[in-house]
Amino acid sequence: MEFLHQFNNNTWGVGFNEAGDVFGSTANNNPTFFGGLPATVYDGQRGKSAQMIADTPRFYPITPNIRQVDAFNAYTAGCGHAFATSAGFPKAWRDQRTFICGPTGNLLGMYDIRPKDSGYEAINAFSFMASADEWFSPVVAEVGPDGNLWVADWYNFIIQHNPTPNKGRAGYDAKNGRGNAHINPNRDRQHGRIYRVIYRGHAPKQPTLKATTDLISALGHDNLFWRLTAQRLLVEQQRTDAVPALQAKLKTGGHAALHSLWALEGLGKLDRETHR
Repeated sequence: MEFLHQFNNNTWGVGFNEAGDVFGSTANNNPTFFGGLPATVYDGQRGKSAQMIADTPRFYPITPNIRQVDAFNAYTAGCGHAFATSAGFPKAWRDQRTFICGPTGNLLGMYDIRPKDSGYEAINAFSFMASADEWFSPVVAEVGPDGNLWVADWYNFIIQHNPTPNKGRAGYDAKNGRGNAHINPNRDRQHGRIYRVIYRGHAPKQPTLKATTDLISALGHDNLFWRLTAQRLLVEQQRTDAVPALQAKLKTGGHAALHSLWALEGLGKLDRETHR
């Protein structure tokens, strides 16, 4: 395990763009941060702590009643940070639009991640999904093998573990249970929902990943999921016969070259000359 960055706390989402840069979200009014300079890149040089890059942490619910504690009308429970990393999204969204859940607002929000100076900035792009159903509680959205967006809905009326209701605020004195969360009969521990959002006209392409040539070809797939899967299998299965083809891919540029570089490193075949 390698220490990379120090976040401001309570990280609830981690995501990567197609270049492998690290982003994330937290459950304390920081919907999107950029990892920046990792802690272990340079000897004697401290890494850069992850900082919020969002232009605003506000979110935009359509639910009549919003229950929040520490931050109001904002991502007090930002979770997930997946990018649109497949051909299953509009071209303008590719590797730029990111999806961040706001369960306390009953919505799935979006930010546009754009280069700025030596890092990035995040422009609030409002909501991708929002519901007037107060039980709708998305907690993660990810791009699946089919290239579509899959959304996990916790579907729970009570999201935050506190504050504990009392007579002055809620008309009764509640008790705390496990994890310091107040005991409430409206906490549902058995049900949830999964949504699959499909971009009209998208035809998913699932690659064959048996032969070494298949894995090499998949390093250029239009879905990051399959590129990372091919890279992982090359290393896990120690496909050293792929080394010449991987070295050749480095000269072609693009996504395939990036994954070829990491595959060579994982196979222990990334020599100094190739790295240069």
